Amino acid sequence: MVNDMVEINAERLRNVGTARKQMADLLDDAQLGKTTHVLRGSRVVAHLLPPNALVIQDDRVLQTMVVAAAQEAIAAHLHAGRTHPAPQEVTDFTTVLRWLKSNPTAHLDALALYVAVLTIHIDTPAQGLSVESVIDSLGGPSVCRADVLTQGDVESAIGAAPAVLDTARQAANDPNIFSPLTIQRMGSGAERYEGVRGAQRHGA
Repeated sequence: MVNDMVEINAERLRNVGTARKQMADLLDDAQLGKTTHVLRGSRVVAHLLPPNALVIQDDRVLQTMVVAAAQEAIAAHLHAGRTHPAPQEVTDFTTVLRWLKSNPTAHLDALALYVAVLTIHIDTPAQGLSVESVIDSLGGPSVCRADVLTQGDVESAIGAAPAVLDTARQAANDPNIFSPLTIQRMGSGAERYEGVRGAQRHGA
């Protein structure tokens, strides 16, 4: 599956007719590093990308990157406490969410991974998290924008997070199952989760 997430720049929107007429100029723009979004009606149907644009074509790579960014953001949030503005790592993760917003499935997957990592860091099951606490960890109410996330998105992610952790448990015993989170059973029967950066927490 090709992940076709592109952050939309309103100034670079062109309808199909205009794009056809301006194609030579738009190709020149692409050579200069500018992306153009082609509209049919009100829907973006294509993107004209620069030749050196990075396109992620592997869901596993994307999820691994998301987990790494989530760990950085959560660790920075917990270290900083209720400071304003939000730590740069948190801002970086909300940028990832904004980038993914054009693909609803990938956006929900990323937010569910974030919630799963959050439960690991604070040793609280997903069911024990409130929508407000997740939003607070992402910088507070100001992050609730149509181009980043909504309260409904967070509710869905909280609901999906237990399945993310269950997949991590299954992946620990089945090499045919992929999870960007790895889990190990300790001698006491407790569980240890390790993310891609090696962060370790108990329980979930």
